[in-house]
Amino acid sequence: MAPGWLPSPPPRTYDSRRRRGHITIHGLLATILLALLFIFHSVGVALRRLVRGPLRPAWTWRQEATVRYLRWLACHLSRRPIGRMQALVERMPAPLGRLSSRVELRSVDVGSIPGEWIVPREGDSAVTLYYLHGGGYVLCSVATHRHLIARLCLVAQARALGINYRLGPQHPFPAALDDAVAGYRWLLQHQPARRIIIAGDSAGGGLAVATMIALRRSGDPLPAGAVLLSPWVDLASEDDSLEENAHVDYLGGDPRFLDRMAGMYLGGADRRDPLASPVHGDLRGLPPLLIQAGGVEMLLDQAERLAQRARSAGVDAELQVWPNMVHVWQAFGGLFARQAREALVEIGSFVRRVQ
Repeated sequence: MAPGWLPSPPPRTYDSRRRRGHITIHGLLATILLALLFIFHSVGVALRRLVRGPLRPAWTWRQEATVRYLRWLACHLSRRPIGRMQALVERMPAPLGRLSSRVELRSVDVGSIPGEWIVPREGDSAVTLYYLHGGGYVLCSVATHRHLIARLCLVAQARALGINYRLGPQHPFPAALDDAVAGYRWLLQHQPARRIIIAGDSAGGGLAVATMIALRRSGDPLPAGAVLLSPWVDLASEDDSLEENAHVDYLGGDPRFLDRMAGMYLGGADRRDPLASPVHGDLRGLPPLLIQAGGVEMLLDQAERLAQRARSAGVDAELQVWPNMVHVWQAFGGLFARQAREALVEIGSFVRRVQ
């Protein structure tokens, strides 16, 4: 049975079909278009592999074709005006599929911030994952990350609270941080800090670290631990992996993509501000960190620097680097099935260890 402070399961008219994990007509059309584009890219990859061999020896044809397609998609999106880019991402299909029978979705107002509970239908965990989605601080939402969050819930035997924090450039820094801190404080009214794990991917991972730094400064109790998937923790970075892995990672479809998103989020603020680029901040006193990064992703060096700086500050920081994996590969369970499954198992073990 869920605790009394969780909202009741939504009625059948709840918000929209997409929020309940079903594909809308827009989602269906997007699925068809994306499938056709994927076929086109797959044929090109097959021909290139015949002539030049695989991009990565460990990758299958399907894996290489999908990564190549994602590179094209990132490049395609980056050339659109930001409003159009945001609308396109939100219309992309993100159904729960078979997971819909294992979790419930419950809309919630986290103070003034829209949020969503993702709750396993079985079990009664006392642990809450406070999840901050990625998307470069300008894209995505809980809806686009729902499948990943649901899988994390199931493997960690926990419920999750995701919030739709404000995005740039409409709401520049520190709006996202203010929302993340406010959402955590709202959660503290219902859940002790020792039963909270903060988590996030990419920009959400960086935001999770910045949130903990802000909470420590203000004297708020910190969560029991943090799970950081391919965290983006330095918006001013010129790390070697940004160039060395650009030809492999899908983020490299447009080399200026990360820089452009950082500019839209910061709105002129200092890129080395520790609340925007937390790897430059004081990490002393933070709870245990689990950092996962792909061996061929562009943000690999940032994950390594974060782990090194956290350990130097006396933080229990575990860094797991997965060979041949791209940015946030955990979200592509159907593509990198074994590696995604093993990474999630490690996350589940970490959550149980810090409790």
